[in-house]
Amino acid sequence: AVTADGRSRLIDNRKLPLRDANGEVIGVFGFVRDVTSEILLERELTKSERRNRLFFELVSSLHVIIDLNGRFVDVNNGWSEVLGYERDEIVGNYIPDFLHPDDAASTLKEIERLARGVTTLHFRNRYRHKSGHYRLIDWSAEYDPAEQLIYAAGNDITDLEATRERLEDLVRIRTNALEEAQRDALEANLARSRFLADVSHEIRAPVGGMVDMLNLLEATGLDGRQGEYLEKIRSSANVLLEIINET
Repeated sequence: AVTADGRSRLIDNRKLPLRDANGEVIGVFGFVRDVTSEILLERELTKSERRNRLFFELVSSLHVIIDLNGRFVDVNNGWSEVLGYERDEIVGNYIPDFLHPDDAASTLKEIERLARGVTTLHFRNRYRHKSGHYRLIDWSAEYDPAEQLIYAAGNDITDLEATRERLEDLVRIRTNALEEAQRDALEANLARSRFLADVSHEIRAPVGGMVDMLNLLEATGLDGRQGEYLEKIRSSANVLLEIINET
């Protein structure tokens, strides 16, 4: 219908027969209702649901809706890409059926925390891939008390965690090698110091004796050339003594 000002409106027009006591139709009665707002709202909700479903399905991470009993209500296509399961293999089943046995108790406890209104950030557990091996998933989740459902998104960090562990092992190996090299260098320096101390001790006395003998030789009276030779010998001996004393 079109209003006087030219706007289009959606009208719900219903008519029913009016009968007398004998059941004979004696007229028609009806009502007309403007349902424009209701129809537009319904269309908007449908469009919004379509957008949400499209977003839910397009992301490559794991999206899931579960109830407070740990039962899968809905999952996106990421579960097929990451874990190999189709939606109908998961929906209706329970989380512990897909978990590593060691992670079941902590996961159920995390669901209890969510039900109390505690938001989950970076909770990790291991899900069994359809082929049998396990993938490590990092989760963020929040509870909707109105629907009594938990909405969660998870990322597969298996390869990232494996890379981190390899890097940590490499750092540990190199650190150990560096510490060992430092110990070896320290031991070498100590050995050198001990060697020089021993050598210095062994050489100091003979060199000192040689200097004393040169002093005595000088006192015997030497000609000019002999005195020059003596001074050269004494100078070299004194340099050697200085080196020994410095060690």
